[in-house]
Amino acid sequence: MSEIPKVSDHRAPQLGSGAIADAVPRLALRALGRSFGDEVAVDDLNLEIAKGEFISLLGPSGCGKTTTLRMIAGFIQPTAGVIEKDRVIIASAKRALPPEKRGMVMIFQSYALWPHKTVAENVAFGLRLRKVDNAAISRRVTEMLQAVKLDSLGGRYPAELSGGQQQRVALARAIVVEPAVLLLDEPLSNLDANLREEMRVEIRRLHDKFKMTTILVTHDQAEAMATSDRIAIMNKGKLEQLDTPLALYAWPKTRFVANFIGRTNFLDARCDGTDVVFDGFSITRERFVRLGREFSGRLTFSLRPQSISIECRKAAGVTPRDEAVLCIPATVLETAFFGEYWEYVVALAVGAQRLRVVCRPSETFDAGQEVVLNIDPRQMAPVA
Repeated sequence: MSEIPKVSDHRAPQLGSGAIADAVPRLALRALGRSFGDEVAVDDLNLEIAKGEFISLLGPSGCGKTTTLRMIAGFIQPTAGVIEKDRVIIASAKRALPPEKRGMVMIFQSYALWPHKTVAENVAFGLRLRKVDNAAISRRVTEMLQAVKLDSLGGRYPAELSGGQQQRVALARAIVVEPAVLLLDEPLSNLDANLREEMRVEIRRLHDKFKMTTILVTHDQAEAMATSDRIAIMNKGKLEQLDTPLALYAWPKTRFVANFIGRTNFLDARCDGTDVVFDGFSITRERFVRLGREFSGRLTFSLRPQSISIECRKAAGVTPRDEAVLCIPATVLETAFFGEYWEYVVALAVGAQRLRVVCRPSETFDAGQEVVLNIDPRQMAPVA
């Protein structure tokens, strides 16, 4: 295979909000694309990942996230664009560095542990392939098993372990060889809900301990939110938005992102001379101008159910605790209790708008009860 050329000197795009600052990105995808016949799986994907950063590729089935991960790993070759590692092109439509020469390790959904090898032997496997001396292997395996809290199980076989323990072994085997990039392909999908919650905390703990550049592919938004520095939301092969978990939730840029990350209410509005007019209430333009936002024409806002609060309606009206908050009369239509929270569907007193509202367990209201909604325009995000 021809030598992979170094990329020409040029200024890299700035990393998005919340990225870990680094002069040279550990990994960069530039105009990356992959087609299978007439089907475009990944289309013009641009993404920079800093050294030590944890990025998740998140999206529904068929959005291109797994194809992207496999191109990074070297299992699939791009049909357009390039992949760079430390400013060196490792894959393009013309040539690609083999997977074993990329300094990356991938953990699959199935864990792929050797059933006939003990936990310690599985963890040592990559070190033996790299011809590390026995004393160093013994020391590093012991340290790694301690790091993943399996030091008492080194002599067991995979079949004697729980699913969570097998996942820890797979993580230990990957991390012990100190890869430049750790790739995780939906590693928690085979675990039950409680174990998934435990393991996503464990994955983040290990990332913070070893400072690995990590890319996780998942369709589970909670998994991505709990582990990632930034999340790349993908849809139909394209990057919809790249941002921190908080920014994605609070300030989604598109209707798809707002709907995919958590649940939300969509409120259509139109802008006239002085107001932004919704179905049932209006907000003066001045309020949005003070927030640094100006609108025109018709637009849609995302308003999270958790961003609305409810109070009992008082005969003489309600004075808001914060003058920026709107108080809007409404009626409770539906109630549902989920243990950790109440979910209400309410109808505004004027207009046909219905909203979902999430409240604490102690905030109980009955169907048919007249209430007041407290809505803060600062929590309303305009979406494309």
